[in-house]
Amino acid sequence: MKNKQLISAQRYQIQSLLQVGTPKKKISELIHTSVSTVYREIVRNRGKRGYTAAYAQEECNLRKERYKGKRKLTPDMERVIKKHLITDQWSPEQICGQAKLHGFSMVSHERIYQLIRKDKADGGTLWKHTPIN
Repeated sequence: MKNKQLISAQRYQIQSLLQVGTPKKKISELIHTSVSTVYREIVRNRGKRGYTAAYAQEECNLRKERYKGKRKLTPDMERVIKKHLITDQWSPEQICGQAKLHGFSMVSHERIYQLIRKDKADGGTLWKHTPIN
């Protein structure tokens, strides 16, 4: 079976079937998706009280909004990246992690490494401020 995104109705089916103790393999057959999709859905969207469809759908919507479209490197992002690299000596992973933690839009750590490599090729010194240069 092909992995695909679940719809709200499938999430409610998962919740109901889990409540009556249905095995995850059987759940995957009943909602016509792969076992790995069911496992991932349950683990990724488990709240303090276990898996609930409403919470899972809310988390899904938040993730969709957060990762909507391609994030382009803006001049403001570049300024923030350079500040954290030079002043704070943060790694690209730390920069992305902090941006995510505080709800700011940020390009991927790989894109930051590309920026550093381009800067170095152009004679810049950003590479000297990375943890492993």
